[in-house]
Amino acid sequence: MGSYGLLVVELIGALVVGILAGFGIARRRYRRNLAPANAPAIPAKLSPEQFQADRAFNIDMYKTGMQQFDKLVTWVAGGGLVVSVPLLREIKTLGGWPFALAIGWLLLLIALACMVAGHFMSTRIYSEERAALDKVHHADATGEIVQQGAKHHRNAIRSGTATKVLNYVSLVAVLGGLVMLGLFAVSLIP
Repeated sequence: MGSYGLLVVELIGALVVGILAGFGIARRRYRRNLAPANAPAIPAKLSPEQFQADRAFNIDMYKTGMQQFDKLVTWVAGGGLVVSVPLLREIKTLGGWPFALAIGWLLLLIALACMVAGHFMSTRIYSEERAALDKVHHADATGEIVQQGAKHHRNAIRSGTATKVLNYVSLVAVLGGLVMLGLFAVSLIP
């Protein structure tokens, strides 16, 4: 196996160890804030202060999770592409399964494109909801203005659906791309 093949195998191993370490750290950090698995399915009635605190906590955890997901997909997809670019010069002499490398690159590029589009669509959610609120809560909101607000709200819902789909596609694409790069690296082992 050439030095590039060994480098790819080492980097994929380091990536897997990094993901597992990140999962372990996140689990340890946030576990104390989560209810045990045997907690009642329906939460107990909370005081208004506790409700607001729990709601704010859940919103913060959602934002943190989405930010980490966005970073992870971008770093993994971009890193996989950067690491495997030096293989282009020696692709004919390396042997292995070059189609696995090509499919891996395609999937990683799809993941990056979906992540960029997902970022754009998620910003559209908030701008459309803000526009809807501005229209509906305007001092002299007529029926026509309220209808415009409803249109902005529908656009926000569509942007939310598109963001969800793009996030799932990017997740599947980045995992598929890593698997294909791993298959290529394994195919280089004599």
